[in-house]
Amino acid sequence: MSLRPVIAVNRFGLGAAPGELAAASGDPRGWIAQQIARPAPLAPELARLPGSGERLQEYPRWIQNLRGARSEMQDSAQPARTIEGTFRQHMGPIMMEEVGARLASGAATETPFHERLALFWANHFTVSAEKALIFALVGSYEREAIRPHVTGRFADMLLAASSHPAMLIYLDNHLSVRKGWQPRRAASGAAAPSRRRPA
Repeated sequence: MSLRPVIAVNRFGLGAAPGELAAASGDPRGWIAQQIARPAPLAPELARLPGSGERLQEYPRWIQNLRGARSEMQDSAQPARTIEGTFRQHMGPIMMEEVGARLASGAATETPFHERLALFWANHFTVSAEKALIFALVGSYEREAIRPHVTGRFADMLLAASSHPAMLIYLDNHLSVRKGWQPRRAASGAAAPSRRRPA
């Protein structure tokens, strides 16, 4: 067998899954190209996960749980739990669900080159779960800002990544305002949208 199919499935894919060497053996370049000829549908393992809007709601839920935990500790002789401990207890299963779905979709994908590109661009436009405020958003960021644009225009991916809540928080853009700045208020009392960065 030629080395070309082996190179195709390993260097451009995720390693040879059952049947992939045979599929790539006839036309390795064509096998790679057809995987990015059109957008790949989101894997079922990833599609069932909540989006960023729902994930952002985990923070007030965690705060509520934290208040409940403090109240319980005051009413009992249990050792005090740290803020970090309650955060891991609440957010840990979310991260494990995201990681598990990502691994499962990678193992089952029929377009490994597309998957490899998704991982490449997610690493390029990276956000870090070490920043607590985006811990629950890392998975949805990849699904919403990176994966839909893997086979599209770079400019669209750049715009989606740079304007996603996970990236804005990761870069502390929500803090990029002058001292004492307050959002403009619309007649309804709600904050009016502003496209101009405060001086």
